[in-house]
Amino acid sequence: MHWLVVMEGPEDDPTRDEIIDTYIKTVAQVVKSEEKARSWIYTVDTGPYYFAFGVNVSPKRAFKLAGKAS
Repeated sequence: MHWLVVMEGPEDDPTRDEIIDTYIKTVAQVVKSEEKARSWIYTVDTGPYYFAFGVNVSPKRAFKLAGKAS
């Protein structure tokens, strides 16, 4: 299933690549692999108005992911 995960914006001013790396690491906590996380994330928004990414995971993993995203 497709999910949109909205995260709190960073306090500092990271680069776009650093923000995307944060998204990958967040998903990797649930899927146990940064390689899998990269392949499952299909869209990103890196601000300035909101910070979010789209990911294709099962509802069970989405629930776990909800506890990791901040």
